[in-house]
Amino acid sequence: MDNTAEEKVADDGSIRRWRVMMLVILLRVLALFATAAAAVVMALSKESRTFAVPTSGNTPVKITMTAKFQYSPANM
Repeated sequence: MDNTAEEKVADDGSIRRWRVMMLVILLRVLALFATAAAAVVMALSKESRTFAVPTSGNTPVKITMTAKFQYSPANM
């Protein structure tokens, strides 16, 4: 009787260990995809803004300026 109880405990431990390992692998894959998505967003991001510069005539001059993520000192 004692052997079957010990075997059952051993089986439960191996199943629990397998579930924990699968959870760890799943979390690592999720972290990899999140990191890749953040890298793609940073690489492709740019923001442009159009400014209207007043002139002495009737029509103001419009200037478009573009900022990319490389211009931010926080990313150095």
